[in-house]
Amino acid sequence: MQLKEPQRAELPGAPRLILPLLAFSVFWSAALLFLMQPMFGKMILPVFGGAPAVWITSLVFFQLMLLAGYLYVHASLMWLAPRKQAVLHAALMLVPLALLPVQVLTGWGLTSAFHPISSVFLVLLSSVGLPFFVVSTTAPLLQRWFGSSSHRLARDPFFLYAASNLGSIGALLLYPIVVEPRLHLDTQARVWSIAYGLLVVLTLSCALAIWKSLPANAKPAESAEDAPPIPWRTRLRWVALAAVPSSLLLSVTSHITADIAPIPLLWVIPLTIYLTTFVLAFSPQTVSLRRVASLGLPFVAVIVLAIVVSRMQEPPGFMLFHLAVLFLAAMTCHGELAASRPEIHRLTEFYVWLAVGGAVGGLFNVIIAPFVFRTEIEYPICIILACALRPMLGQQPSGSRVPITSVALALGLGVLVLAAEFVTEIFGVPHGSVASVVYVFALPAAIALILSRRPVTLALGLAAISFAATFYPEPNQSLVATERSFYGVHRIVNRGSYRILQNGNTHHGSQSLRPPRRCVPLSYYYPTGPLGELFATFTGGRARSNVGIIGLGTGSTGGYAQPGQRWTFYEIDPAIERIARNPRYFTFLRDCVPQAKVVIGDARLSLTKQPDRVHDLIVIDAFSSDAIPIHLLTHEAMDIYVHKLAEHGVLAFHISNRYVNLRRVLGRLARDANLVAFVREDQSVTPLEAYDGKVPSVWVMMARLDADLGPLSVNPGWLKFPADVTGLSWTDNYSNVLETLKLHL
Repeated sequence: MQLKEPQRAELPGAPRLILPLLAFSVFWSAALLFLMQPMFGKMILPVFGGAPAVWITSLVFFQLMLLAGYLYVHASLMWLAPRKQAVLHAALMLVPLALLPVQVLTGWGLTSAFHPISSVFLVLLSSVGLPFFVVSTTAPLLQRWFGSSSHRLARDPFFLYAASNLGSIGALLLYPIVVEPRLHLDTQARVWSIAYGLLVVLTLSCALAIWKSLPANAKPAESAEDAPPIPWRTRLRWVALAAVPSSLLLSVTSHITADIAPIPLLWVIPLTIYLTTFVLAFSPQTVSLRRVASLGLPFVAVIVLAIVVSRMQEPPGFMLFHLAVLFLAAMTCHGELAASRPEIHRLTEFYVWLAVGGAVGGLFNVIIAPFVFRTEIEYPICIILACALRPMLGQQPSGSRVPITSVALALGLGVLVLAAEFVTEIFGVPHGSVASVVYVFALPAAIALILSRRPVTLALGLAAISFAATFYPEPNQSLVATERSFYGVHRIVNRGSYRILQNGNTHHGSQSLRPPRRCVPLSYYYPTGPLGELFATFTGGRARSNVGIIGLGTGSTGGYAQPGQRWTFYEIDPAIERIARNPRYFTFLRDCVPQAKVVIGDARLSLTKQPDRVHDLIVIDAFSSDAIPIHLLTHEAMDIYVHKLAEHGVLAFHISNRYVNLRRVLGRLARDANLVAFVREDQSVTPLEAYDGKVPSVWVMMARLDADLGPLSVNPGWLKFPADVTGLSWTDNYSNVLETLKLHL
């Protein structure tokens, strides 16, 4: 498309001053957006609890507000003359100042008439909706203003999009490393308000330059009659090119944090890669890198698809394959967006369609997929779609035989995978092993790569391979059932003589399939482990009559129930209760603790509704995965536990975790609550115990007095926390996950 040189006004100080001013303003606005999201997400945790649905709704909200901001910019530039548009936006920038610093407004969001998801959305809208909306308008608006200048780069201002994403990356890395560990939330809100004030000054300076430079009778910037219309096919392709990387980002993040390494803050790495591809794709010097990414994508895609669909056990190093496919796919799609960007008169419309695509990708993963799919099949779907969106290499053959040939080749690859699975079964190759994956997928993948010059043919082939792989047996176990909710994919599997509840590579309880041992707690709750020692101590006259368990799982702890006791489980996910109560899966609730009550909802919120001093024993068992509910480990949470604990009651915290050490956090909380605390690290599991279902575990017990813990207080296996533990306790206003990370993979 031949670009026609538009008429531009001369800005004061151009070309030396306007570009640095605009670039820094764009950078600053993007940084504010990515500081707002984690900051306010932490603010609403104590109100709504630590449910993943809260974060999901927040993500969708911010994506939709970004789209709203882009629509405002496009509409105002289309309908208003430049001077009027500058005045309107200057006035709009001043309005959020009356609402700062941001705070959680719950007056009309927490009503029983609304679904909790709707309540979260309303609170976000009322609390930060306007500031986030206004900040989101800055990048596209300033780029379009720059396009009206006489600067030599104004004809193609999309390079400023790279500055925007650099600001996003900077804030993203800055928040967990610098901001969160050093500033309380109320301080963060005040600092953000000051930073917003600076953005207002920067934007008003740009608006003033526009006002002075343009004639009073200038036409709306987006109403140029000589700008050719954009075909709907091009618009839909823009949406697809933006949606696939957005969806893939969430899929990769979910996979590596659930199936490989459940590490808090690990989501920062995929998001940084995603934003970096925007920076690279919209930089003029990276055309060759886009081509390399497009050529390399099929090779990494077939490896990742083979790993994912075979459900093999992945070591932490395999994370690199998933990050690589995200980089190559996002670089390819974003490179195609950069290559197909329109002329300056259509800039804001282009950003609108990019925002539509990003929102579509997010909605697909966090809203649609959990209802439509029982497994996380959206991950391979995104990889296949990314391969289909690659640019064509060479000329496309004409005629109707091409799609027929592509379908035939795809069916052949599927049959080849099924045949390879049959052969490996005959020769006894262990399922899920590297050798088995290579035997089954190597030849079909090689053939698919030969077809990589034709994106649609390649995508159909990969789809056929992925579908055929669904018949690939589970490695070392058999799948009983799968259930999915907002909180993840729950898999019930049989392994040997045990049935296990899995979420990614985290186990949430197991039960023996042998009838005599159906009520024996296994895994972390084994009778010779720390929790077993606790219940063995409190028997007879010392038995606890009212037990509260935060975290249901399979209901394993119910194996310790005694006649006459009252048991209450607090569980956030209704799907977990359905699984635990279904006797086809697990029978702890039915056979071992039939009198138990299950309270659905966030445990902290549910406990506040209980009478004071109601529980003789409270077990907090919610910290074994990557999604650590920080709001359950704060000073305010501990205050709730102590108020609900009977006079001689005991708190038990299960803190087994491969990547996080919560001892110091709990030691500080015990110090501030004037409780004694003991830790037991049970890493010595005999071969017989391991065969019988025991796994290592770490537990912390707290009570008001040593005597409340009985013999455990003098048991040499239980180490007492020192009374002079140093450091700040976590509160609803402050937490620092970074300090808890174990520095290994």
